[in-house]
Amino acid sequence: QYGFDATDAGFIVSIFGLVGTAQLLFFVCYTSRFKDTQLILAGLFAMLLACIVMVHGERINLSSEVCYVIAILSIYACGYPVGNTSALGLFSKAAGSQPQGLLMGIFGSAGAGARIVFPILAGTIVQYLGSNVLFIILAICTLVTILFTQCGKKTLDIVTG
Repeated sequence: QYGFDATDAGFIVSIFGLVGTAQLLFFVCYTSRFKDTQLILAGLFAMLLACIVMVHGERINLSSEVCYVIAILSIYACGYPVGNTSALGLFSKAAGSQPQGLLMGIFGSAGAGARIVFPILAGTIVQYLGSNVLFIILAICTLVTILFTQCGKKTLDIVTG
């Protein structure tokens, strides 16, 4: 759909997935310079960029191939590895010395459930309403998350030190 066959699209995703994995190897450098909330917001803004590019990329004369590459780069190489890892770290710091197993299990289960439900929901939205509607919905959800994170940033920074 975005100008690539399945093999090329898969290759692009895997390359940027490797870049995202490399990000995790240097994560200690990020956490020594930035607060968890700053990293979470950076990850969310990368995700928002992906949504915006997928909706408006062709309006600013980007080909569908370039839009796809920018979106996958934003999601798999930047947004998800930085944002998700920071959220887990913040959650762990906020829990402190309290037992974390149950809560981390719930957190992990919610993520696993989302990885099951979201593709089905996204496919249904694309089938009936189109991909632009999907990315607009995702952008709105991401913006709401950014606003909540920004509103709670001061408290989260105090709680996590």
